[in-house]
Amino acid sequence: MRQSQLIGFLLALALIIVIGISGCGGGSSSTTTTTNTMTISPATLSMNFGQFVQLTPTILDSNGTQVLTLTPTYASNDANVQVSTAGLVCAGTWDSLTTPTVCQVKNPPVAPASTAAITVTAGSLTATVPVSVHNRIARVTLTTAAGPACASQGATRQFTAQAFDSINPTVPLTNPGTFSYSTTDTTVATVDATTGVATAVQPGSVKISASLNGVFSLPITLIDCPPASITLTPTSFTGAVAASQQLTATVIDTAGNPITGSTLTYSSSQVTVAGVTATGLITAIGAGNAGVIASCTPPTCNQGASAGVPVYSNLVSTTVTGSSSTTVYVTGATSTTIVPIDSVTNVAGTAITIPVINNSQPLINSLVFDKSGSTAYIGTNTVLIPLNPATNALGTALSVPGKVLAISPDSKKVIVADQTPTAPQTFVVDVATSTFAKLGITTVSTAADFSADSLKAYIVSNGNATLSIFSPALPFQALTLNAAANDVTFLSQGSLAYLAGGAVNSITVRATCDNSLVSTIGSTATPLLITSNFDSTRVFGVDGSRVYDVTVSNIATPANGNCPPTVSNSLNTVAFGSTVTPKLMILTSNGVHVFVTNNSNKVLTYNATAATASSIALQGGATATTTGGATLDGAQVYVGALGTNDVHRIDVNAGTDAQQIAVSLKDSAGAAVSPDFVAVRPK
Repeated sequence: MRQSQLIGFLLALALIIVIGISGCGGGSSSTTTTTNTMTISPATLSMNFGQFVQLTPTILDSNGTQVLTLTPTYASNDANVQVSTAGLVCAGTWDSLTTPTVCQVKNPPVAPASTAAITVTAGSLTATVPVSVHNRIARVTLTTAAGPACASQGATRQFTAQAFDSINPTVPLTNPGTFSYSTTDTTVATVDATTGVATAVQPGSVKISASLNGVFSLPITLIDCPPASITLTPTSFTGAVAASQQLTATVIDTAGNPITGSTLTYSSSQVTVAGVTATGLITAIGAGNAGVIASCTPPTCNQGASAGVPVYSNLVSTTVTGSSSTTVYVTGATSTTIVPIDSVTNVAGTAITIPVINNSQPLINSLVFDKSGSTAYIGTNTVLIPLNPATNALGTALSVPGKVLAISPDSKKVIVADQTPTAPQTFVVDVATSTFAKLGITTVSTAADFSADSLKAYIVSNGNATLSIFSPALPFQALTLNAAANDVTFLSQGSLAYLAGGAVNSITVRATCDNSLVSTIGSTATPLLITSNFDSTRVFGVDGSRVYDVTVSNIATPANGNCPPTVSNSLNTVAFGSTVTPKLMILTSNGVHVFVTNNSNKVLTYNATAATASSIALQGGATATTTGGATLDGAQVYVGALGTNDVHRIDVNAGTDAQQIAVSLKDSAGAAVSPDFVAVRPK
């Protein structure tokens, strides 16, 4: 074989071997390419002469893992802006690029060109950091173009910043660097951090600011248009227990544009009749009536500078059919026990012992349930005692003396007023934390009520012409009235509160949104008690000899969304035919029957449908005690009785004192105690 042929043979054989090896075992090979990226922080620099800033490169591979094997290098395109080998930028020149200590500046300083830049290189990667060097910034200003008073959802507003140095304070710098724009609340409005374009998100107000090199502008307030109207559909719901109804909320802002995604607060006037979720799903829980609303309530909606201005929807009238059963709790001012009564059997159950606290037996002055029916609060002369009706166990007493005046609809706050004339105090108890605070009220508070969304409570004293306003979200306020008010009730619709008084011989109406006086309804005398029905169509007041029946209609927010709302009120006055001292007004959940306990041996009644007054004589010539209540289905009313020391069950439909239930209340000496306080658990 010739030499050339031998060489060709060997090469061919080698090629076959290589091919065989590469194909052996059915394997395959592939090449993975990794792409690195580099970012620099900060991405731009605005520097005073003589200032130095460290650049920090971050290199990531295609999997997002940091690459530590590449060493970056730095270079400046301007001799008056130097960068050390480790990336420390000097707005001037370094005494050493490897071990920099002093950043030196020529005198006078030499400003670099606006194109000054630091180039960072790491392997094949490069990045550029723009640099602006200037005299010390003395101030940053912020402006925005003129526009509508508020921005609708999705609308944008351009904000523009300028910087001024300490040498020429009236001439803005031409190339100061990149401003940083910020907003105080991104849920209300966002702002592009570099361009200054703000976008309205939800009702409320925010402050937009700009900063450069640690110097901040004065903020500018941006108002996102609040709702002018919130409309719920359907407008009514009737169903048996466990039925449900999804509500749809249509929200229109003051500029006439729709708002979507708002954090509305849904409220039910009686949560044990009809519960409602945060998304507007009504569920029928127990027989009775309730009003359901949605509101844009600060601070979760319409927050910021315009906080405190709630907007309320129409009311969804809700009726749950059927009958209800519950437990009635009874105690007396000096009693050492509380007695439960089952409303089905109407027989007294096992007594609950009220313990001696701090070496003394508490003297009871009130017994009130929250609307959820989960807790009753016993007001005493020394402490506030919670009662769990599910277990009939008393909770830990709080050192809050006084009478329970009101509990917020969300069951989070309890208002308690010490009735001692020489040292009156009014407290608000935080249920979640079992803490309390003293309000700035110097007179004896005698009545209070919360708005439907729990935003505000109005507190009055029947001897003082002051309306005190508590809110968990707003500062405490005290308004001077034209005359003292004896009682107060908020409509379940939320927009308005009605005061028994506030002006001489009148019922006055105030707006929840700003507490302003909306209207004054003249009456024969100043009512002593006042309440409103579940669907906000009627308000009832009583004095010693008559009932004031106010028909409420046409509640509306002005088209521009301004506060206060408007309302129409029509008064009908009906005489009881006798003169008494009213103690308590009980209104059935359907808003038809009003019962008034008083100092006589009769319970006065008013039928709102027929607009007629009558009375029910208590068996045994007994006189009703201070408190009582109705079952949620409106079938029965329970009141305590003096003289006979029992509890009387009134059949609402029959209009009779149908049953007298024996209870045995004793004081610490064993003497009989009258059932001064009767509370029907809302269940």
